[in-house]
Amino acid sequence: THTVACLAVFRAHVKSVTAIAIAPRGFFFASGAKDKIAYIWSTNSAQPLKRFSGHSEAINAIAFSNNGNYLITSADDRTIRIFGLDDCLLVRVFIHDNQQVCFCLSESNDVIVVGDREGIVSVWDVDKGKRIQRFDTCPQMLKGVPNVVCKAIRGVKMTYDESVIVVYTRSKMLFYDFSQLRIEGSLNVFANFENKDCQSKNRLVSPKVIWQTESPELNILGAEFTYRNTPMFITR
Repeated sequence: THTVACLAVFRAHVKSVTAIAIAPRGFFFASGAKDKIAYIWSTNSAQPLKRFSGHSEAINAIAFSNNGNYLITSADDRTIRIFGLDDCLLVRVFIHDNQQVCFCLSESNDVIVVGDREGIVSVWDVDKGKRIQRFDTCPQMLKGVPNVVCKAIRGVKMTYDESVIVVYTRSKMLFYDFSQLRIEGSLNVFANFENKDCQSKNRLVSPKVIWQTESPELNILGAEFTYRNTPMFITR
């Protein structure tokens, strides 16, 4: 039996907190909430260190850049905003087609991958502020499955070498060869986890842990595995 105790309480948001991110340098974390505000906190203080505003709807995801220089926020207003951590000023805004639900930043901080409620994945060039690719995951997902069941994207991840994009939905994980984008301007699915067997068809990927519900739909709740030296942990 383990005893769990609350070490500190951090209060500033006036509405429910919807996203948390830990800074790569440690001792700091960020929070986003339905009040449209993001805060930077220190684990040594119950008062927020910095405040970020600009969204017109609730924040749904938040992250630090890998170099620790920027804070990235996503909100229900269909925008992703990049702020400088030092001055809290807005650096870049990306406007998505639909309401996005998740994003990830590449290891080099050059690319942002965004997934939305309509099954669309967009890849943005951070420096240029332009979308360099947009693709629909639904054609691969909707074979015999009602559209309403598996349309929304639950999570996206990019490998450390930036060669593969992993898209996680309610029922599948799809692996896209991102190197194809630079060569041919298109992305191809080359592996996926099916509902029941949860194995990639060509065995390029071997999951370490997969959780599923007891329902007949066998919805994937989360997965933990390593692919191309990149730990993958995605959960609902």
